[in-house]
Amino acid sequence: MKYNKVMEEIKKKCIENEVQLVDTPTMHLGTDGSRKLYQKMLEFLVSKKVDFIVDAKIIDLIVENNEIQGAMVEKKNVVEEYYSKHVVIAMGRSGAAKMMKFANTHKISYQVGAIDIGVRAEIPNIVMRDINENFYEAKMIYYSKTYGDKMRTFCSNPGGFIAAEKYGEDVILANGHAFKDRKSENTNLALLCTKHFTEPFKEPFEYATAIARMSAMLTGGKLLVQSYRDLKQGKRSTEESMTRLNIVPTTEDYIPGDISLACPKRILDNIMEFIEVHDKITPGFASGDLLLYFPEIKFRSTRLDIDKNMQTSVKGLYAAGDSSGYGSGLNIAAVMGVLAVRAILKEIGGENGILE
Repeated sequence: MKYNKVMEEIKKKCIENEVQLVDTPTMHLGTDGSRKLYQKMLEFLVSKKVDFIVDAKIIDLIVENNEIQGAMVEKKNVVEEYYSKHVVIAMGRSGAAKMMKFANTHKISYQVGAIDIGVRAEIPNIVMRDINENFYEAKMIYYSKTYGDKMRTFCSNPGGFIAAEKYGEDVILANGHAFKDRKSENTNLALLCTKHFTEPFKEPFEYATAIARMSAMLTGGKLLVQSYRDLKQGKRSTEESMTRLNIVPTTEDYIPGDISLACPKRILDNIMEFIEVHDKITPGFASGDLLLYFPEIKFRSTRLDIDKNMQTSVKGLYAAGDSSGYGSGLNIAAVMGVLAVRAILKEIGGENGILE
């Protein structure tokens, strides 16, 4: 990527503050543009006589002698079995718990991976202007001085909107998105702490879920938001204190409160340290107007053992996307899916992994 003077200065500040800048060329489709892309993909697959089962969920795999035989699918309380010698499992980040269940049930080899816990930060666009206009999204990685834990920014949305995502009945998580044409006055991005656990602990998913449930308990099932000013002063945010800020939240699905009541101290210390470091690169980031929505959690705690073709330890079972424990985003998930399907096509006779 060719740098201009502004980009060079940002890169220099990152180096001075021991922050790794991961800058890659970005094509932004937006939430609306992505839907159009998915629709085109669906239409293409339907034209190739691919069958889709919608409004259904996978409830189990069918495995015999460590070889995949198919999957059990439930739709409208009716369970049907679908048989195949090749199955690609890609259940997304929300499928991490189910993936661990399948792995334990069918003895699919895996490692206990990391989990990301943090906040979705929202700040006026003007503060992020240099990064937004020159990088669109500049991923930053930092190792905290206090604990040595990995911190990173993720999924920045210039002119974007905060979104509340529901996982199950009692887990509400913060997220963000942006449209291609419709814009807000704010930028949102994730500030995440990556946690690895040691023996004998093997339930990172349950650990993170318990944190999310605690937050939802405090808010009655909404996101917990706190201004950085209140967090530093040890005060909970209130509706009245929110009116004094120079920022208007892009969601109404929140309750002002105190993040320290739900977030473990170590993780919160890391987040606050990361915010102060980010401020040295992006002046104004650590202002009192910074809003922090809690919790943002990326579930990827089951890291399957896979080969270069994405095949698991169960013959014929391939994995792709976040539920496999690898990557974090649509680009990696897409690449994994392509590699898995190419391997399957080669096995069944498609030349070079391409089926005409």
